[in-house]
Amino acid sequence: MYLNPQSVPDGIRATYDGQVYNKLTSRVYGYLGSDNPNGYSVIGMTGASDCGLAANGFNGSLNEFAWDGSAFTQTGSQVTVNIATTDVNLTSGKPSYSCLVIPKPNPGPSTYTLETVGPCSNTAWDLILACPAKLVSYQSSTIAASSSEACSKLLDVNYYNVPADYINRESRKGIPKLYDFVFSDENAVNKLPAGWYKFRENGSNTNKAMQVDANGVIISIINC
Repeated sequence: MYLNPQSVPDGIRATYDGQVYNKLTSRVYGYLGSDNPNGYSVIGMTGASDCGLAANGFNGSLNEFAWDGSAFTQTGSQVTVNIATTDVNLTSGKPSYSCLVIPKPNPGPSTYTLETVGPCSNTAWDLILACPAKLVSYQSSTIAASSSEACSKLLDVNYYNVPADYINRESRKGIPKLYDFVFSDENAVNKLPAGWYKFRENGSNTNKAMQVDANGVIISIINC
């Protein structure tokens, strides 16, 4: 899924099969995720519109809305929300649509819970949701300690990317680019460990090397 908070910060988390997923990557700024594995990851712009979230977090009650199939309507209830400063990852500009991946290795369950929070006034956001699909593979090498070591390796394994770029997400499957999440399996369960990897984009004859950080996000790409 892809969340666009525009400028006023919003938080998001998804729960599927008892597991919370809240790590995002922005096609503009890269990894944006809460330090709390069960918390909301809050993204948006720094400045006056952040209502003090970056400095103070948030602890209070918010009106609850639920999707009824055509619109969000108030349930009449309030929800207590706790947002720590370590949940907040604000950027100097709009983070644009940022990608959150929910792994689905099994046929069921067939539903998940998605929660967004808007603790600041005048908030508005856009969301793109995708149906479950297996990831598309690309040729790669095993992990290396440096770009030069990676470039000397064989392309003897297949890995998988999830495009951070929502605009070209369909055409970018199997074509890793900066700030994509990368996985060792087609169901997006296992993020690649931090290190360097040689790879070749689908449809290309050019060998490249990518550096992956501890969050499974591509942070650098060079030509071999």
